Amino acid sequence: MLDEEKVESIMNRVHARKVQAHAANPKGVTAILDDYLNQRALKVYSQTSALGFVTGIRSMSSLALLGWTSDKSREGMQLLTQWLPPVAALGEAVADKLPVIPSRTSPGPFIGRLVIGGVSALILCRREQVPPIPGVVIGVVGAGTGAFASHYIRTRLAKVTKIPDPVLGILEDALVSGLGMLAVRKHH
Repeated sequence: MLDEEKVESIMNRVHARKVQAHAANPKGVTAILDDYLNQRALKVYSQTSALGFVTGIRSMSSLALLGWTSDKSREGMQLLTQWLPPVAALGEAVADKLPVIPSRTSPGPFIGRLVIGGVSALILCRREQVPPIPGVVIGVVGAGTGAFASHYIRTRLAKVTKIPDPVLGILEDALVSGLGMLAVRKHH
């Protein structure tokens, strides 16, 4: 059995350790955890911005990249998540070089990019377990920005530099690949 002096001694040591811990960490564990989660959410939201921007340039690339980096354990979804989007992205990359394809800023393709930008951001937020609503909004805005910025830059560069449009399209493909891979990298 413990006598009163031993109990008091143990309680004093516990209190002393609490004081030391609080002095070393005045915010407390929950505040640190909140800070970590907020920083993590901000990182994911910056990724949704980049993913949305990529979607504005090549609408199917974001879904392809998310499929490639997704959890491979879901057997039934493998065709849908890992093969269909990359095939569609490849088809889009080829078709983008053709003069008959409508502008990404015309209403149909633009709205499609906004929707896919939001869906891609939702998938990324769910995968990284952060609140999805801000990410979806950021993904949609990123997609709109990416569509208009890339359209303007590409048409302007084609006029000013006389570089053939398909070559500029290949440069866009490289940008999409690099930025897209950064956007879907996992934090684990």
